[in-house]
Amino acid sequence: MHTHHGYVCGLPYVAAMLCSIVLSAVLSLAAMLCGWSAWRRLPPPRSTARTLEVAAVGAAFWLLLLLAGAIGALY
Repeated sequence: MHTHHGYVCGLPYVAAMLCSIVLSAVLSLAAMLCGWSAWRRLPPPRSTARTLEVAAVGAAFWLLLLLAGAIGALY
């Protein structure tokens, strides 16, 4: 800001943050789908720890969906 003698637009930083959030959600979705397919191949008495692991891996994806739904409900 001091070298430009005024204000500097922060939209490139916002775009970089939004892209990283979307990328983390996409990676979380891919990991959750891989974990879910592995979980489905386990024998029927599946452990609770394994179920929680699959849910925790997909947490970023579900949080992004929740955030998008909350923002969509405001408008």
